[in-house]
Amino acid sequence: MTMTYDDIIQRIADATEPNRELDCRVYAALYGYEVSIEEHRTFGRQVVGRRMPESNWWMDHPDSPVPNFTASADAVKTEAERQVPGVFYHAAKGRIRAGEPLYAAVFLFGTDEALGAGEHDTGEAFSLLLALFRSLKTVSALRSPSHSTPHPEPVEGRGLQEAPAGAAIPTEDIR
Repeated sequence: MTMTYDDIIQRIADATEPNRELDCRVYAALYGYEVSIEEHRTFGRQVVGRRMPESNWWMDHPDSPVPNFTASADAVKTEAERQVPGVFYHAAKGRIRAGEPLYAAVFLFGTDEALGAGEHDTGEAFSLLLALFRSLKTVSALRSPSHSTPHPEPVEGRGLQEAPAGAAIPTEDIR
């Protein structure tokens, strides 16, 4: 089953702890794999990703290419650099108002155009994942033929960077 941006965003938002199955679904969504649950003779019930005819992978196989996205903010930042070159980010821990999530992240292009943001109580990796998929959804919409304003092209070689101090940060609710 191919997941939409909204499907994967909802799964990330609903997660309450690092989860290898969700890591696999994130990877599959990023790289165009179909996923299913199957029995592996050694590893038992597994998520398997298939993109025929070229390749497939099993969740717990030692050669699985799937990073631990939900447990590692660094894995998400590395992936964000591949997916949206030239993006800047802000990530923070703390609450300004009672009841808001503990972690927040926003991805910016050119330090002032917010592409996507996320808030999550579970950890920085989850807020970054939400921001990444919301950014990818924004970029996809901006590049669609029905959108009249083209999205700026990524700056080659800049990679994912923390936004400079004083960069404009959206003040509206980022969820």
